[in-house]
Amino acid sequence: MSPSAILLTTISSGTKVKIARLIGGRTFKSKITAMGLHVGLVITVIRNESEGPIVVEAKGVRIALGRGMSEKLSVYRLEK
Repeated sequence: MSPSAILLTTISSGTKVKIARLIGGRTFKSKITAMGLHVGLVITVIRNESEGPIVVEAKGVRIALGRGMSEKLSVYRLEK
């Protein structure tokens, strides 16, 4: 049984995830890939509190994503 993808906004701090899908149009996909994020990339959620941006780490770089962008990233949970 394959794991089901969930939105990045539901992932708690300290969890590793793999980007499953970019849910958005060309502009969104262009912006997110310009930040270095793409389908298949493993990232770690550094900070996800009830308010403010979600901070993730990918390839040794920390990236702050607004809630709107984070809701358009579908991910697979890898570990806590």
